[in-house]
Amino acid sequence: MIRSIVVALMICCATSVTASQLEDVVYLKDGSVVRGTIIDRNQGQSLSIRTADNRVLTYSEQQILKVARQSTAISEKRGKNPASASCLSCMIPGLGQFYNGEPGKGCLQFGMVSGGLTYAFLVGMVEIYNSFGGGSSDSSDAAFYGSLGVAAVGWLWSVIDAAESAKRINERNEKQRHGHLTESNDVGIGSIIGRNLYGAKVTLRF
Repeated sequence: MIRSIVVALMICCATSVTASQLEDVVYLKDGSVVRGTIIDRNQGQSLSIRTADNRVLTYSEQQILKVARQSTAISEKRGKNPASASCLSCMIPGLGQFYNGEPGKGCLQFGMVSGGLTYAFLVGMVEIYNSFGGGSSDSSDAAFYGSLGVAAVGWLWSVIDAAESAKRINERNEKQRHGHLTESNDVGIGSIIGRNLYGAKVTLRF
């Protein structure tokens, strides 16, 4: 009997924890994604959802593509620290890009730096060898400094890009989480450009 009670309590606790980690997700036809808790929905008319920052947003059913319920652990994405990303790339070129989840860019930047330094080292060794024979060339000097320049540019690009990419990732995640929120009672004018159509669109929101 006691064992059955304990098992039942464990199931209730697990169910309550799982439920607390779920959130409503509203996918809009304009590509926006709004997350929060649905507080009111009139089928065929409108839907109201309360976001994490305690804003209440209302959308008509014509604006909604679909509504789902997802785990917050899945829907939330960890933000990136721009300072950490920049410091990582400062230590090892491209490491900050790996931190940001951009391995392709990181490999490119690491290749630029390592390739430039390696080529400069080889040119320098050849120059030292030739100096014993009394020979030297301006072309080898140009190659040496040019390869160092490529390495320096790649390193600087990696440090700056790591921080900027981290900021862009955080902004994109924030938009995906809270949607592209717009104020009501506004008038928007946007252009429509098609293959054979040029005109203007006026959007009224009340």
